[in-house]
Amino acid sequence: MSIWTMSTPPVALPRIKLEKVSELAHMIVTAPKMPLGDWMIMGRQVATGWGGVIDLLAIDANGSVILIQLEREIADRSAVATVLNYASWLQNSSLCELEAIYGIFSSGRSLLDDAAERFGAFVSTINPASNPQLAIVALDFAPDASRTISYLVSRGVMITRIQYWLFEIDNHRLVTFKTL
Repeated sequence: MSIWTMSTPPVALPRIKLEKVSELAHMIVTAPKMPLGDWMIMGRQVATGWGGVIDLLAIDANGSVILIQLEREIADRSAVATVLNYASWLQNSSLCELEAIYGIFSSGRSLLDDAAERFGAFVSTINPASNPQLAIVALDFAPDASRTISYLVSRGVMITRIQYWLFEIDNHRLVTFKTL
């Protein structure tokens, strides 16, 4: 993907790389609708208790829990394995644990109350054990990761690939996203 200026002659904006994945996490937390659609972030840097740290946790209007893995560059098979490992942790979690995670993230607010306010209806069925959605956000996807994700999706595992592009113009960084 390229972005061009509307000048004479047109100039392609240079693609740049993220310095740190935390920059991407911060942007998504402050404006989650941009890359993710209508998801509500409920946790950032969530320790699994199994030695892993989930980049972002979210829920949607249906009460489905979404695990979001952020990759600074190309997502490979290890990124896929990571989200599957985190999904197995989530399967053993409870609504009380999610409430506690959200309480830390939101300075003590209620997950169910904020979800009702965000989505305009009472979300009463947040069940971390029921088929969570998985999302990987990356600059690109290695062919083996894409094949693995396609196979898992064909078997009913809900994994979304979100690709981002980062550009710079006049010391301003621009980002765009595409769901693959």
